[in-house]
Amino acid sequence: MQLQMCVYAPTANSVERAGGNRTYSIAGGRTLKVESRIWRNGTNISFGPIVGGATTSDAAVFGNGARIEREMGTKRVYTYGKDGTKTYQVDIIWSLKLFNRDGSKAANIPVNETLSSPRDSVGFNEAIGTNNSRTNSEGLATDYWGFGFSRPDGHVTDTQTISTPLGTAQWDQTIHANGDFDGGNTAFFH
Repeated sequence: MQLQMCVYAPTANSVERAGGNRTYSIAGGRTLKVESRIWRNGTNISFGPIVGGATTSDAAVFGNGARIEREMGTKRVYTYGKDGTKTYQVDIIWSLKLFNRDGSKAANIPVNETLSSPRDSVGFNEAIGTNNSRTNSEGLATDYWGFGFSRPDGHVTDTQTISTPLGTAQWDQTIHANGDFDGGNTAFFH
């Protein structure tokens, strides 16, 4: 049997690791400690309380309670040549799921996307397009990504901002020319 666990700290600034233990530094000067111990008959995992800083209702961490989740769908990584130049292309289709403060699906609302200027880029010099859409009756919207790189080790980091009537949510994210992706999948609206 395999146990897979994901510890979710919505705006974790850093993670300190010691063995199987992790301490997440989250907004407002707070931390969440997760301990993992392997015993002879299994593994014991315990979650400590969020300590320090403001209370768990602090809007800096959980916003207004409405949230957005994204799930990676089809990803295509390929190369092509044009005018003697090789491009390493990464195309990703994301499903965005939006939820109201009470957890219900945020149906039929506008979803507007902006991206910060690229930073920490290697082999990336293209403009990034954005998509504006609406959620459907199930609170779902689609986001199409296309990134081209001039080097196989290329990467770029940016901040994606999603604006809706629920508020604004952000992710910092890095996409690599080989298709790897680093970034969060859930954010709270503020």
